[in-house]
Amino acid sequence: MASVVNNVVAAVANASNDEAVCGICLDALDRKRSVTLKPCNHQFHRTCALQWAESVRPDIDRPCCLCRSSVREMVGRNGRRVVRSYPFEEEELDMKRQVLEGLLNEGDSFLISLNNTRDQIRKMLKESEIERAIAEKQRQPDEYVVDIDQEGAKLEKRKHAIDNLLEYGATITALGDAATVACAISRELEALNRSNSDLASEEEDGHYAAEQSHNEDTDSDSDSGSEEEIR
Repeated sequence: MASVVNNVVAAVANASNDEAVCGICLDALDRKRSVTLKPCNHQFHRTCALQWAESVRPDIDRPCCLCRSSVREMVGRNGRRVVRSYPFEEEELDMKRQVLEGLLNEGDSFLISLNNTRDQIRKMLKESEIERAIAEKQRQPDEYVVDIDQEGAKLEKRKHAIDNLLEYGATITALGDAATVACAISRELEALNRSNSDLASEEEDGHYAAEQSHNEDTDSDSDSGSEEEIR
C-alpha cells in the first residue's frame, strides 16, 4: 500500500503545472472540475474527491490521500466551499429504518434536519445548472460537461429519496400524539425486522437450492460417466 501511495505522490510531483493531474485517478486535472483540499492545497477532480469523502461517515475527518494531513474543507475553482454530497443510496428498507429510528430518537427535529438537507441539495442542483451553462459557453471538454451532468443526476436521485423519506416520516407523525407515534414506530420497526429476516431466509434458500441443483448435475454427470465405462 505504501508503495502505491508513493507512486501516486511521485506522479503528481513530476507533473508540470500544464500537466497537473488528479492525485486519485491520475488523469489531467483540466479535463474535469477540480477542488483544492485545505489547508494542504492538494488538488483533485471534484467527483474523485467527493467519492473519497463519501467513503466515510460525515462526522469523521479523513486525511488527504497524498500527504495524510487533516482536511478541513474542499474549495472549488470559484473559491467557494464544496460540501459533501448526501449518499441516500441504501436499500428502501434501510432508509425507512433510518427515518423510524431518527423519529424515535430525535422527534420532529430529525425531519427538520432532513428537510434542510433537501434544501441544500436543491441549491446544489441550481448551482450545477449554472455551472453547466458556463462550461458550455467556455467550450470545456466533453468530459467536463458530462462530469457536471453525472453529479446532477446523482443529486436528483438523492433528492427524490429524501422526498420519499419525508413523506414517509410525515405519515408516521400524523398518526396522533407522541405515545401513539412511538407505538407505531415500534410496530414498523418490528415489521422491517421481519422483512429483513424473510429476505435473508429467501436468499439462504436460494443458495441452498442452487447448491442442490449443482450437486444433482454433478451426480448425473458422474452416473453417465460410470455407464460409459461399463459399456
